[in-house]
Amino acid sequence: MFYEIIVWFNVDYIIVDKNKDRNFIFKCVTYTKTDREKFGNEIFDCVTSLGEYCYYNCDELSSVNIPSSVTSVGNGCLSRCINLSAITLPKGVTMLNSNCFEGCKTLSNIIIPLQVLNIGNCCFSKCTSLSSIHVSSNVTSFGHNCFSDCNSLSSLEIPPSVLSIGNFCFLGCNNLGSLSVPSSVTFIGHNCFNRCVNLVNVTLSVQVTSIEHDSFYKCSNLKSILLPTCVSIIKECSFWGCKNLRTVHVSSSVTSFGNHYFYKCYNLNKIVIPAGVETIGNSCFEKCNMLSIVIIPTSVKTIGNNCFQECVNLENIDVPSNVTSIGQNCFSAHTKVYLKKIELILLIEFV
Repeated sequence: MFYEIIVWFNVDYIIVDKNKDRNFIFKCVTYTKTDREKFGNEIFDCVTSLGEYCYYNCDELSSVNIPSSVTSVGNGCLSRCINLSAITLPKGVTMLNSNCFEGCKTLSNIIIPLQVLNIGNCCFSKCTSLSSIHVSSNVTSFGHNCFSDCNSLSSLEIPPSVLSIGNFCFLGCNNLGSLSVPSSVTFIGHNCFNRCVNLVNVTLSVQVTSIEHDSFYKCSNLKSILLPTCVSIIKECSFWGCKNLRTVHVSSSVTSFGNHYFYKCYNLNKIVIPAGVETIGNSCFEKCNMLSIVIIPTSVKTIGNNCFQECVNLENIDVPSNVTSIGQNCFSAHTKVYLKKIELILLIEFV
């Protein structure tokens, strides 16, 4: 009598091989690193998922054919395959897990299948030759460090399905020139554009409510930025070292200017601090050499240490009468500022 036993629980491929002469049908088969070391680099048609670090550090791998049965690619599956130059992902893949292609230095382009919903942490990190990537219209999130140190990536279209962009996502993408963040995005992680030295233009989602710390750290070619009206929080060091930044349009929703906001923004020439801001943090405008106009609202009560230190072109500043504290070295080191209308009632500590 003919019969078949259908096995629905997950098994490694070695189990399939051991039972190849029996009447078993395995529905969930993972090709593991151990399987690859035993059976080789070819992925068999019965495989439905690639296990964690399956091809990790596989130097001899230049291409791999993934069968259409595969729906999941495990953590670190193809990471550090330094000679992998081309790969086609099957249409059924729904998840690219963490570190999938991390360190694949010769991978130059890839198409993300339509069914993929999430791109995991460090998925394409250090893919230094990756110049083109097509992201499917169903992806909802980019994980932390997703494209960090992709030195050849010059452009990327973020689909309107994306809701969040993780920390360090585009860190060190030296050739990224412009980027538009769709209105679907509600969160952009800290250090997201850190050291994107050729980033000239960036359009932020109107739903973003905070600029996380070090977001645009040392984006040395960023010239201007418009912060959406719903942004109420700008965290420390957001624009540190953006030496070509000339204009910043700050939302009226912002209530404080934190430490080192515009530190070493050498070409920033004017800043209008919105009404409602109560604190200007330490070193907020330190070494802004070209800063000549600062408009401080009457809501400001505290100006931090080193706030305008080495602002050598700042000659006039109207400090509101509500200010109760000016920090140490606030205007020191050759600042030629003339202070007007100061009626401080608590503490002055400036040189």
